[in-house]
Amino acid sequence: MSLRVLGESTLISDSSLRHSHKIEAALKLFNHRDFVGSKFLFEEILGDDASSWRALASLAYIALETRRFDEAMSFAERGMCSNPGLEAFYDIKIGALRGLGEMQSAREIALEAIERFPDNAGFHIALVDISRRLGRPGEVVRVLSRLVDILPHRPEPRVDLVFAKRQIFDWRKFEDDRRALLQLLDDGYELPALTAMMLGASPEQQLYAARNKARSLEATVGCLQSPTSFGRSEGRIRLGYISGDLHDHPTARLIVELIEAHDREKFSVTAFTYGPDDDSEIRRRLFEAFDEVVEVGHLSDAQAAALIAAQEIDILVDLKGYTLGARPGILAHRPASIQINYLGFPGTMGASFIDYLIADRHTCPPGEEVFAAEQIVRLPNCFQPNDSQAPSINAHVNRAAMGLPEDAFVFGAFHSPYKVSPEWFDIWAQILDRVPHSVLWMLAPGPEARANLAREIRSRGFAQGRVVMAPRLPADLHLSRLSCIDLNLDVLPVGAFTTVSDSLRAGVPMLTLTGRCAAGRGATSVLRSLGFEDLITSSPQAYVDTAVRLALGQAELLTIRERIAAAIANSPVFSGHAIARDLEAGYVRMHSRALSGLEPESFDLPPSA
Repeated sequence: MSLRVLGESTLISDSSLRHSHKIEAALKLFNHRDFVGSKFLFEEILGDDASSWRALASLAYIALETRRFDEAMSFAERGMCSNPGLEAFYDIKIGALRGLGEMQSAREIALEAIERFPDNAGFHIALVDISRRLGRPGEVVRVLSRLVDILPHRPEPRVDLVFAKRQIFDWRKFEDDRRALLQLLDDGYELPALTAMMLGASPEQQLYAARNKARSLEATVGCLQSPTSFGRSEGRIRLGYISGDLHDHPTARLIVELIEAHDREKFSVTAFTYGPDDDSEIRRRLFEAFDEVVEVGHLSDAQAAALIAAQEIDILVDLKGYTLGARPGILAHRPASIQINYLGFPGTMGASFIDYLIADRHTCPPGEEVFAAEQIVRLPNCFQPNDSQAPSINAHVNRAAMGLPEDAFVFGAFHSPYKVSPEWFDIWAQILDRVPHSVLWMLAPGPEARANLAREIRSRGFAQGRVVMAPRLPADLHLSRLSCIDLNLDVLPVGAFTTVSDSLRAGVPMLTLTGRCAAGRGATSVLRSLGFEDLITSSPQAYVDTAVRLALGQAELLTIRERIAAAIANSPVFSGHAIARDLEAGYVRMHSRALSGLEPESFDLPPSA
């Protein structure tokens, strides 16, 4: 009897292989990612020796690679019974539980593994990801600090530690860390693109960081399509959106009306989702808006790409980019002929497998195309969609219930902690110094963030109560508390996007300073599109002076607040239907070029009729 091993096209005689040779052959196939052939051999080995830890572990790893997490758990449990001291089975159980979304159980196994194998870097790396997903930023910092000791010559833990410290306002060694990371980038290290943005890297450096990430993805995959390989020219354009954020998340709240508004006579619209099912109202509404929803979270990148390609999607829009939990590896396989970077990641992906980046003249002014690997498509208004059907934010929350003084002027700064630097905290301190009886209301989620921020407040000599810390709340409760704010303050180099829309819908102005990269121009885009040039500044001093003037000149601020409601009601910026028409015009033009065999090119869209 002989076996044909798929992928190797090799005939292997069972009788001619001794046990050790069979293991060697199976491992070789596994290392070449021939999971079908290696699985067959390892199953034979397990038949010969039911306690073979190599076979059990390898079959479990094959199950992990092919995202059969329950099967991986089963093999790991069997392996632990006969080989309780092996690190591999802890690794497999952690990976399987993470794949199943059972993060708390995965954390418990990771902690147990670290206690047993304290110098195992892999277990620490896994615990970092688990703790991050569980919202335990202090634990992330502690584990990464230990990982730096375990891997003193590797830059990755140091890079991740700097980002993690920013998540809890730990600004000790801030400038040293920043300089060290930017030097790593200049030296050719693959610095995460979001970290480069956070550090205030130049547009050239951000493009370089994104290209490094893209090249590492491109080196491991094979493309299924090319930008001009269209095979269909009739019927509706098959449009796909892919994201892990189709739940109670800012992206979902921004796009829901856009999806509802797509012209179904011209487009079929499919969602490819790999995020959690939170059974939220926004998720249910969003899923009803799509013609079809395809779950790809259980599939590998290659499997997900093959499924998308089988659907014959013409245009695939990635809503996640390089943000936390993104799966750009799916797009690296090129499952669609046209692939677009839109909304979720405020910058270039630096990838040959992404054809277009959706922007506007504010986030990417003419002349800045050189800082993107994609071709730029500028929408005529703001690039960011909004939902005109979103519930009104008109709640009058009692300030005292929020820990705020009733008669103070309240500056708001509800930004993710990683966006806030000591430089910007000092800018806000200048504003407070010049506005008597004012407070700064900041998002400070978690005990570590509050403790570190309290230390920074004391070091600057603030009187007690001048900075008020706010916890993270569910979306509806958070939006309702925005009415307590008199003036919201933007931040750089990564500024407000959804936050500025939420602020305006609550009737609260936001003051911004236009950044030098797209990541710092989200508020400028929204405000300028609505006609609020008086809330856009061009220097830190102008930002401070304007904030002080508005706080001390209540009449001017009241006039701005009165303009907000009218601007939202009359502007296409807050209409999902208006941006749907603009995007569709862009999609049609991209599609037509591809049908003609033409390469992607940048273009600006005129205002809709």
